[in-house]
Amino acid sequence: MKRRGVFELVGAAAIGSIAGYYAGAKELLGIQSSTPALASSRGPETSTEPASDGGGGPRTTNGAFVDEFERERVDPLVAVDGSVDEWAVEDGLDGESLTGSDVASSVAYDPGTYEWTGDRRIAVAFEVNDAYEKGSALVDFYADDVRWQADCGVAAGEFVLRKSDASRAPQRVDLELDARAEHELVVDVTGATVAVTVDGDRVTEYEAASPLGPGTVGFSVRDDTETAFDNVRVEDR
Repeated sequence: MKRRGVFELVGAAAIGSIAGYYAGAKELLGIQSSTPALASSRGPETSTEPASDGGGGPRTTNGAFVDEFERERVDPLVAVDGSVDEWAVEDGLDGESLTGSDVASSVAYDPGTYEWTGDRRIAVAFEVNDAYEKGSALVDFYADDVRWQADCGVAAGEFVLRKSDASRAPQRVDLELDARAEHELVVDVTGATVAVTVDGDRVTEYEAASPLGPGTVGFSVRDDTETAFDNVRVEDR
């Protein structure tokens, strides 16, 4: 899995969102970060994860990027929509977890430092709070100019795979999941194919027009929803 320094998000949410890093365009195109991006080289053999500060941040384990949120800070996440301050690291799942509560906002790993390309597997644990009106876990992954979203609608009883540039209706399938229970979402990117598994069961598979390029990983929460995310893992396939 090679890291590259090219990442771009375009479309309706482009202004004030994560955007391309061409020619130092980070500040001009509105990434909102509470901490500066970590410096990293762009060579093809570099790790997908630069050294953390030792305070429970992301790390590389057996060649895979791992984030268990065992810290009090939300960095190195940056805002895509809304403010990163609307998110918190709180008690949940198997210790601490990233929690978004009752906010329509999105965050992602800062693409200036964290970006993956090639065939990859993205795994995320999540838990939805059933005390809220809506229940869903939205895991975002980015490739070239496209923002994808894997939406586990716990309250709605369905899974939705969206593409920001989709010209047709998103894929929807029935999916029954319990609130107040830990679940695992796995997204496998293999060339142009996106395969989604939830709790070990294949949910859907989507064939894009061309192989998915480089991008980062993020999370979204809707109004009237509280969702905790944990045990993020990104690795080669």
